[in-house]
Formats: sequence, C-alpha cells, structure tokens
Amino acid sequence: MFLRFTVARKDSASRQYAGVFVAAYRLRNSGLLPEHEYDRLFDLLCWFGENLKVPRRFSKSGFAPERAICWFKSSAQMHIAAAWELADILEQNDILVRALKTERPGYIAYEDDAQVAAIPFRDTNL
Repeated sequence: MFLRFTVARKDSASRQYAGVFVAAYRLRNSGLLPEHEYDRLFDLLCWFGENLKVPRRFSKSGFAPERAICWFKSSAQMHIAAAWELADILEQNDILVRALKTERPGYIAYEDDAQVAAIPFRDTNL
C-alpha cells in the first residue's frame, strides 16, 4: 500500500494534484502564518529535509522523471505521521488536503526505504 497527500491544485509537469510539500513551502513563504504555526511548519519541513531523500536520479526506463509523483510506503510510519501534521497545518489555513491510497502507484522510477516515485499508469485517475 502507498499513501500520498495532495492539495486541490494541479501540477503542470505531472498533470496530477500537487503534493503537500508544494503547498507547505508556499504557505511557509507567504508571511501569513502566526509565529507558532510558522515554527511548527518550519520544524516539520526541516525534519523531512533530514529524513526524506529527494529523488534526483531516476531509472533509465525512458519515462520523463518530471511526470513522476511520490508516494509514501505504508511502512514509513514516522514519515506518514509527520505528513499528517503537515496536512493539519495546511487545513488550519484553509488548504484542503486529500490522503490517497493505492496498491498501484504507477511505473516505479525511484525507490528508497520510505517512498517511491512513480509515473502514473494511463488509467490512473487521481
């Protein structure tokens, strides 16, 4: 099982809904957060920066890596818990977050202990 957190905004490269990290960085940079929420968001983003690899190298499968979207593995419990905290901060600031689950994330272009980056199958409708 794989889990992804998205917001109601389409990403032009992947053509899928943008993930919570895009929304979290926008909110952090907006200057609209009270200090205590800013601090918590900053801490969470730093935690992810230290504990979640950024996929930089993809397989030579011929798929465009910019179309890949990331999914947490169900075994990445600490990452998922922190993502729920991000979602909570976003929702407290009127940014709707959806948690998506799938057994079929797409063609796997990258994988590590916590996540996969996959190019969605043609019949995937997220």
